[in-house]
Amino acid sequence: MSSRPIRVLNLIDTYHIGGAGKVLLQFLENADDRVACMLGTFRYRNPPSTEFIDAAREKGFDIALFDQRFNLDPAPLWQVYRLLKSGGYDIIETHGYKGHLIAWVMRRLLPLRWIGMTHGWTNENAKVRAYNRLEKALLKSADHVISVSPQLAAEMRRVRGPEAPVSLVLNAVDADSIRGEGTAGEIRSHYIGDKPGGYLLGSFGRLSPEKGHHILLEAMARLGGDTPVRLLLVGDGPERENLETQAEILGISNRVIFAGQQDNMRDWYEAIDLFVLPSLSEGLPFVVLEAMALGKPVLASRVGAVPEVIDEGVNGWLLPPGDAELLATSITSLLKDRNRLRAAGARAREMLYPRFSAERQAREVIDIYQEVVNG
Repeated sequence: MSSRPIRVLNLIDTYHIGGAGKVLLQFLENADDRVACMLGTFRYRNPPSTEFIDAAREKGFDIALFDQRFNLDPAPLWQVYRLLKSGGYDIIETHGYKGHLIAWVMRRLLPLRWIGMTHGWTNENAKVRAYNRLEKALLKSADHVISVSPQLAAEMRRVRGPEAPVSLVLNAVDADSIRGEGTAGEIRSHYIGDKPGGYLLGSFGRLSPEKGHHILLEAMARLGGDTPVRLLLVGDGPERENLETQAEILGISNRVIFAGQQDNMRDWYEAIDLFVLPSLSEGLPFVVLEAMALGKPVLASRVGAVPEVIDEGVNGWLLPPGDAELLATSITSLLKDRNRLRAAGARAREMLYPRFSAERQAREVIDIYQEVVNG
């Protein structure tokens, strides 16, 4: 192998900066000189740009935009082929079924390696389930698969067979990259007022069935009225209308805030007293890592790779998923001692690094690049 950097096209299709987008942007920001990366993504007629593209441009990454006029438009196949052939790329790394499909085709046309990354699957409707099946079928042909949690890695080994390479690279977080404008105090004052003794719970991310927000609303309805507690839900998704209806039926609409999608997430994390993850299934969610990186205590379901980062009773707390009564009891107990919450949050921040550092994550991925190219 020559001493030149490994040339990689990192291909993703995303509007917003969700889990996969965060992984990729964070990797590109921390990649070393062993690689030369081109970020490939898709440009639609409407909107002409996206949150993800804008963030990548702001960071100064090299970007290739592939024009997509409509769903299932085959034009990007030709555009990606021309780029790969003219650029002397060694690896195409893909995130999501569209990238996997393109890589599946390119792998048959060009002498390059294909690495697929899996970030987890949701199960919210028949269309999503069909895409999940397609993604798993395509990844059988990848030269190497990287998964972000032990459970995902085990699933990919089952799908691909015992001889096909699968690696585990846990997600990471860079606290400095979480944006804020210093408005945490204003957010807190707006939602719980200036009176001492109030608590603000937070649960951030996509509002979809597997995230278990309906369990958290049931728990909120079971909380005693001795301590004023409000729940702040930041994010959007297909379950929002159902959750709003559920809050009304439970009589807790005045204690649950649906804040929608927000920028400057540092301010929202810093405004809360306790972060709650009621998920029924997960990989390793960024929201948990971000909350801990900003010194916030976390009460989470024991799902996916969450137990990899939370040491029960030391830097956070774990519960079995789906138990609203136990969740309510745990919240009530934790809110009795504000010092206990602060101490757990401080330990959470200290214990994240170096294991969950962005530098570690980038180093492990590039080691896999070298292994694949040499192999």
